[in-house]
Amino acid sequence: MNRPIALLASLLLLVSACASDGAAAKNRSSNKLRERTLYDYASTIHWSDFDKSIAFLDPDWLAEHPITKLDMERYKQIHVTGYDVRTVTFEPDGSYDQVVEIRLINNNTLVERQITDNQHWRWDPKGKHWWLTSGLPDITARDDE
Repeated sequence: MNRPIALLASLLLLVSACASDGAAAKNRSSNKLRERTLYDYASTIHWSDFDKSIAFLDPDWLAEHPITKLDMERYKQIHVTGYDVRTVTFEPDGSYDQVVEIRLINNNTLVERQITDNQHWRWDPKGKHWWLTSGLPDITARDDE
């Protein structure tokens, strides 16, 4: 009588362990994709490639906040000289926030200044993709005044 109960208990433990491993594997996959996405985004910003950086924006956010031609002309007037992540926060809903200090030079004045970019990233489980939902850096902001 004890043997069937022990067997059933062992089976239940095995099933729950497999389920935990599956959830952990999904989480690891999401984390790897997040790290890769953040690295690629940082590279595009650091190289002042704002045309490519639009691809990181959440399509829903972008539909509500289209990037104008004037915005893109402003981005062409600067050169990014530094991109430093200052803080990161994992939110309970699975999203990810980071505060980034960006140093940039205006191509016309050759004056360097810095801005703070508060980024919010969300995971899209269907598309298996991380999306930036806070927009491109506000290069008109002035942190150094």
